[in-house]
Amino acid sequence: MLATGLAPAWRASRQDLSASMKDGGQQCSGGLERTRLRKLLVAAQVGGSCLLLVVAGLMIRGLQRLLTADPGFDFYNVATLDPSLSRYGMKSEEARAWWDRVRHAIAAHPETEIAAIVSHAPLGSAVNQSRYSDAPGIKITSMDVESGFFALMRIPILVGRDFVASDDRRSAVVISRRVAMEMYGSLDVVGKGFPKSARKDEARIIVGLAGDAHMIKFMATDVGEMYSPLSTRNYATGQLVVRARTDAARLIGAMRQAARAADERVLAQATLMRTEFQRKLRAPRLASSIATLTGLLALALACLGIYGVIAFSAALRTKEIGIRMALR
Repeated sequence: MLATGLAPAWRASRQDLSASMKDGGQQCSGGLERTRLRKLLVAAQVGGSCLLLVVAGLMIRGLQRLLTADPGFDFYNVATLDPSLSRYGMKSEEARAWWDRVRHAIAAHPETEIAAIVSHAPLGSAVNQSRYSDAPGIKITSMDVESGFFALMRIPILVGRDFVASDDRRSAVVISRRVAMEMYGSLDVVGKGFPKSARKDEARIIVGLAGDAHMIKFMATDVGEMYSPLSTRNYATGQLVVRARTDAARLIGAMRQAARAADERVLAQATLMRTEFQRKLRAPRLASSIATLTGLLALALACLGIYGVIAFSAALRTKEIGIRMALR
């Protein structure tokens, strides 16, 4: 220990010892102000990287909740056919005849379990939403559907019934549980007029109460659903929803072929509903990945910065360390 301390002690004796022993001495630590600045920059870097990691964790947790949330309907084994018949100049009756031919062909396929025409398919982009003064806390999504749609999408009818052929969209309606609670404050709504404040001669009769189905935005608490019987005018813009017995992917080719066979002009788009679900998750997944990678990179840079500051500070304090060892 004595031999090790001789050389630093001899060199230190030729300088101002009091200045060398001070933290702010220019000869030993490079200045107190620069040291504080380095510490401040490293602290800011560490804090920023930790903040990015917290944000990334919250985004990943939200994505996991979205993946495990119950949307209120079963879309996994369902395919949709969107011909957009209005683009081909088809009117209501002509479009209805076209759908009858297509439905007959698809129903004959051994993979088909049940099919129904709707104004717009679940998880799609075309949405009709309205606000009612009787239910100011939610937006109500409206959809025109054929009888059998609820069984197809596995949406339970809690009270009442599904639509029948004699129902008309001007006189019958099915609402979801959230709409009933927001508008009427009760689930005992079958037989009542919709909306609540409408005159008796203008109101539609609620024939059924369905479970909540988050068809547009999962886990949304400010959206309810209202269903009406499909009318003739919807056939030109409607879509076909088909549930498969085992694998909906086996129906895609048959659905496109049925559309071309009914009219060679029609190039219908057939897709899997689970594919639409994955497409909706693309943006959240990308954002979560970017936030995670950015946070990890920032943390790695912060660790590198801490190592550099410690190494640099130790190198600058070599003289002070030698003096302290000599004085022990």
